Amino acid sequence: MTNPSPARLALAGLLMVSAAMLSGYTFYEVQTSVGPIPLRWYDSEIDIFHDSALTNDAPANLVSDAISASVAAWNEVDCDHPVMIDAGAVTDGVAFDSDGTNSRTGTNLIIFEDAATWQANRTGNDQFDTSLTLALTTVFHNARNGEILNFALEMNDSAFSFGIQPTGYAFDIQNTITHELGHVVGLDHTLLDVPDCTLQTMYFQTEPAETLKRTLGDDDMAGLCALYAEEWKQALPDTGCSASPGIGGVAPSSLLAIFLLAGLSGLAIFSFSFVRRDRVTRRV
Repeated sequence: MTNPSPARLALAGLLMVSAAMLSGYTFYEVQTSVGPIPLRWYDSEIDIFHDSALTNDAPANLVSDAISASVAAWNEVDCDHPVMIDAGAVTDGVAFDSDGTNSRTGTNLIIFEDAATWQANRTGNDQFDTSLTLALTTVFHNARNGEILNFALEMNDSAFSFGIQPTGYAFDIQNTITHELGHVVGLDHTLLDVPDCTLQTMYFQTEPAETLKRTLGDDDMAGLCALYAEEWKQALPDTGCSASPGIGGVAPSSLLAIFLLAGLSGLAIFSFSFVRRDRVTRRV
C-alpha cells in the first residue's frame, strides 16, 4: 500500500477536535487500524537545536540560556517521558528540509525568522493568515500510527519584539518557547474547566511581558505524564501498511501546526483551525 498524501492540520485553541480530554490537559489523537492513538514521540531523546542568529532583541547568551531553561522545565517533570536534548546552535539553519517536491520535514530547530523567511515558509501551504502569529510550532507525524517524527519551532521575529523578562509590548522568550515545547512533546491546550487553568503553561492565552508560562503548572505536568504513561517506548502498533523510507523509517504523512496568534487587544491568543489541501475550515 502506498503512503497517503500529506495532510496538513493546524491545531491549537479552545475547540478540541480529536483530542483525548483527561482532566484539564489535552493531547492529539489519530485514528488507526488498532483504534485511536495519541500523537507522541517513540524515541527516548528529542534533539532541540537553535539557529545561531537568534534575535537582535536580546543578548545572544541570554536567549540561549532562555532556550535551555525552557527545555529543562519539561525535562524536570518527575515521570517517564522523552528527554529533550539541548543540542546547541547551528549556522544558517532552516526550519524545514525539502526534497524538491511538495513534501518537507522539520529540522528540530528553534529559529527566529525575518519577514521574508516567515512568509516564504507559509507559501503554498494553504494556511490561514499567520501575519499576526507570534510563534508557530509544526510537528510532523505519521498519520497511521501517531509517531511524532520531527518539528520546527518558528519565532516571528519581524512582526514582534522579544526579550528576557521584557517590559512594554515585548514578549518573553522563555515564556513563549516553554509553551511551544509543550506542543513539541504532543500536548494541546489546557481546558477551561481545570482549576487554575490560567496558571498553566499550556493555557491558550498570553500577553506581552508575561513570564508565568516559564514554570509548568500541575496540569501541564500531569498531561505530560499521562501522555507517556503507557509503553511509549515499545514497538509501534502494526498497522498492516507498508512504509517507504523516510525519517524514522516511515515517510511523514501529516503534520500539525500549533501556533500562538497575537490579537490586536494586546493579548496573544491561541486559536484553532484545520487546514487541508482541498478545503479550509477555520474556527476561533
